[in-house]
Amino acid sequence: MNIDLEKNDLRIRNIISQYSISEGQKDNGCFEVSRHQRREILIPLEGSHSYMLNGLVYHFEPGIIGLVDRYVPHSPYYVKSDSHLLQLWIRLYDDCIRGSVAKVYTGGKYEFLQVVSFPFELGKILHQRWDRLNQLRPVTPDMVMDFMKTPVEMVIDDFLLQNKYPVANPKKESLSDVLKDYIRACYGRNCSIPELEKLTGYCASHISHTFQKETGESIRVFIDRVRMEYTMSALKNGLKQKEIASELGFASPASFWNWLRKHHGK
Repeated sequence: MNIDLEKNDLRIRNIISQYSISEGQKDNGCFEVSRHQRREILIPLEGSHSYMLNGLVYHFEPGIIGLVDRYVPHSPYYVKSDSHLLQLWIRLYDDCIRGSVAKVYTGGKYEFLQVVSFPFELGKILHQRWDRLNQLRPVTPDMVMDFMKTPVEMVIDDFLLQNKYPVANPKKESLSDVLKDYIRACYGRNCSIPELEKLTGYCASHISHTFQKETGESIRVFIDRVRMEYTMSALKNGLKQKEIASELGFASPASFWNWLRKHHGK
């Protein structure tokens, strides 16, 4: 899918991170809170809105980038006041870098229009720069720009290049790859079979059979493995049971604890 970005100026003017304390307004409880081990980058393409990062609320528009480091509190969803937005979300895993283009309508309702894959080398550079930045003390906003502006610009440039010159016959992602990317992105939250049916347009039996055939394991086993990897990392980083249960989509800490007792050590 080609997105018309000719009129947009995406040159980076500012980068918001956990080191931008003096620039934001304190959150008054309007935003839900998420924390996870994956790094993310918010790149606005169209429109402007307020977004919570590290307990403070910042204004974002094209040219203002958001860096969400591992386990830094941030807003996981759009809120009702958000509308008419187009944003590129970059997700940094240890083994790949992926992007999703989100279209936000009135009332904060959104959908993902496009999934973008980036060269592994870009993710490696971003991680290296981010790690070096975090080793410095104290870190100033100017230092964030010095370390992160160029690699983020490389991601934006690659995205614009892919958008302008799409591959003539792109390799179609397998159903299991689509599902694995979605499950990893949300750590198994809202990944019931009915939800995955709505996501893919396929029936439950086709989803289960195809995933098992293509990966060699059931989709439920994969979801539990993703959840367990998050849980072990979150516990090591001091997250409470209630926070982990919420992040993974459990109805209560008790239901999360029952799940953990059942699956830990498998």
